[in-house]
Amino acid sequence: MQSVSPWLTKTARIVSAVGHPLFVTSLFTLAVAFDQLTTLNALLVSGLLLGGVIGPVTWQNYQRTKRGLYTNFDVSDRQQRYRFYPILIALLGLVTTLLFVTQQPRPFCIGFLSVLLLVVCSYGINFFCKVSLHTSISFFMVWALRLISLPLGVGMGILALLIAASRLVLSRHSLTELVVGALLGLLAGAGFYGYIR
Repeated sequence: MQSVSPWLTKTARIVSAVGHPLFVTSLFTLAVAFDQLTTLNALLVSGLLLGGVIGPVTWQNYQRTKRGLYTNFDVSDRQQRYRFYPILIALLGLVTTLLFVTQQPRPFCIGFLSVLLLVVCSYGINFFCKVSLHTSISFFMVWALRLISLPLGVGMGILALLIAASRLVLSRHSLTELVVGALLGLLAGAGFYGYIR
């Protein structure tokens, strides 16, 4: 088997970092919230996401990687994900509930609920196969961006394919894990798109 060229590995690392679920969801939510909501609502939605999910998960992954409890920040080991998923689900569940309770706009509530269901399904599937969250979230974003415009959706589709390829090049996932992630993301995204549209 041929080794992967250093250039391809470096490119894959960059694409994988850009496509990290924590980064992609933050960027998308901030952009859409400040574009479509009042400043107060945008601050509330963004604050809940960043302070209630992104910040704690980033800190946890960093600390557990530093202490050797996780092999890497992405939690690429299937056994280690058994500790990762319950915390992510609890945080996402809390933030989603708060969005509904504070009566935020329906697309944001349903969007967070869709991602929560995607993560819960990923946790269940993890008992058999390690789903690529990079891939599932990026393919979910294809549908979310399609709600805004067709070119954005197509662009995200191309990026989603590149993100999936980067995970394969970096040997973080098998082809099966990527396909399962893509299908899960597409199904969750299509459900979100259909409901909101």
